[in-house]
Formats: sequence, structure tokens, C-alpha cells
Amino acid sequence: MSMKTKIQTSLVLSILAAFVLIFSSCKKTDSFRKPGTYPPATTTSIKDVQVIISGSGANFQSVMLDVQKVEIKEDLDDSNDDNDNFADADDNMDDHLKTVDEYGKWKSTGQAPQLIDMVSLKNGAESLIGNATAMYKVRKIRITLGTNNYIIDNAGETHALRLENDVEKVIYIRVHKDDIDEDLALNQQVFNLYFDAANSIKVDNGNYTLDPIVRPFSMKAFGELTGQVFPEDVSSVVKIDDGQGNSILAFTEKNGEFKVRGLKEGNNYTVIVEAPGYVTQEFFTVIMERGKKTELNAITLVQ
Repeated sequence: MSMKTKIQTSLVLSILAAFVLIFSSCKKTDSFRKPGTYPPATTTSIKDVQVIISGSGANFQSVMLDVQKVEIKEDLDDSNDDNDNFADADDNMDDHLKTVDEYGKWKSTGQAPQLIDMVSLKNGAESLIGNATAMYKVRKIRITLGTNNYIIDNAGETHALRLENDVEKVIYIRVHKDDIDEDLALNQQVFNLYFDAANSIKVDNGNYTLDPIVRPFSMKAFGELTGQVFPEDVSSVVKIDDGQGNSILAFTEKNGEFKVRGLKEGNNYTVIVEAPGYVTQEFFTVIMERGKKTELNAITLVQ
């Protein structure tokens, strides 16, 4: 072999060795990605996240919520995907101090401030209050209220809804796997929130106080109860009690129908129907099933 051929062969081998070294180095760096750094996005890893709110209605003409901002808290990476309780220890009290911590990072859904009438969202009606994208698990939702919260009573008078302090302007909702509806075909996650308007408003000597009660639920893991109360033109209140000190109020529509979603499976519920001038009726041991709709027989009130 000539000297020239030896030099050419040596040069080719050197180039190949350098290429292998660079490739191996790049591969190693990617394998040991630091937690919280995002890999290149793919269409299959990014999910469309929707935050939807509905409510129980209340014994008022309107309950207006001044929703200023809706945010989601997303994991920093996928290392805790299999741990549904990973963020249970995440304290709400310090979340306002930082946008990122060991439990994830906050992301705005970008929705403009909106004034929502929660009475209009009873019996299964709902409103989209946030829309964002997420690559990793969403563990918490944060709703920030403004100061223009008020109710309109049945006489048509407006009353301000007072918040006890600034902390109550921020509502945190912790979510788990069973609280989320996921459509794999659309690569979409839906977070349904139930605002318990009837139990969130306290009245004392003409002063109205807002203590927001918001619960997450999903269609796949919670039950739904429907029914109809006669006479149709009577404004009836349907109280659903789980026997553990928790109750939900539903208010019938003009046709007497009502619908309550987000009821936990397995509980033996007592259904109580009341209306002015009519005898109160009770129905015991209504059992809710996971992801199922339960329809009560028509209820006829008697005087």
C-alpha cells in the first residue's frame, strides 16, 4: 500500500470515529434530559385541554361570577405519569408566590375575563371558561375572581357578593384521573367543574357572602340523576343528600325537569322534593352507578 493510500485511509477512519463520538454524545445528552425541560413537541404528545363549568342553580334570578383568569398546573415532565396522587401534597397557600415548583408549572388558558350567570348553567347547561394545550398531566386548576360578583334576587334587586378576603378570590381545584374525560381520537382532555351556587352563597342580615364551592367530575366516572316534577308550573327544589353531610340542590325548569351531574358512584342518595304550598316528598336509597344516568319516575306533588 502506498504512502498516499495510507494517509487517505487514516483520514477516512478519523472522520468516521469523530462522527460516532458526536452521535453518541448527542444520544447520551437526550437520554439524561433534566427534569422540567421539554422535549420537541409532537402532535401526539400535545393535548387540547378544555375547562368547562356548570352549576346547581340557586334561589335567585341570577348569580354573576366575575371570572378574571383560568389557569392549569401541568407536570414538568412525564416521570410521575403513573402516580395519580403525585401532587396531593402540593399546598395551595404558596402557589401564588411562584409560577413553577416541584409539582409543575402554571399556564394561562388565555381566556378573556368574563361575567358568567351561574343560574343559567343549571340542569346540565355548561360554559367553556378555558382552553389550552398541555404535554404532561394537569393536576390542578385555578380560577381567579374579580370584585364584580353579585346576585339578583327574585324581587329584581341587585346585591354585591362579598368575598371574605383576597385568598377567596382564588379557587383551586385539585384533579385526579377519574375527574377527567379524555377523547384519545381527538387527543383532547375535558375538565368539568361543578359550581355549587346554592351552597356557596351565605345571607346574613341582608349581606351576601360568596364562599365558592367548586368540584371536579367526569362523565365516565360519576353518575347523573334526572327526573320531572308535576305540576310543571311549580318552582320545585330537589335536594339530593348523600347521607354523609353533603347535599346538592337542583331547581326545576319550567317543564318541571331537573338534572344533576357529578354524583359519586355507590352512594345511597336521598332525594327530597319541596315546593311552596305542597307536601314534601322523600325518596330513599337512590344508588348512583359509575358513568350511568339514572332517571327517577315522575314525581307528582300534592297539596
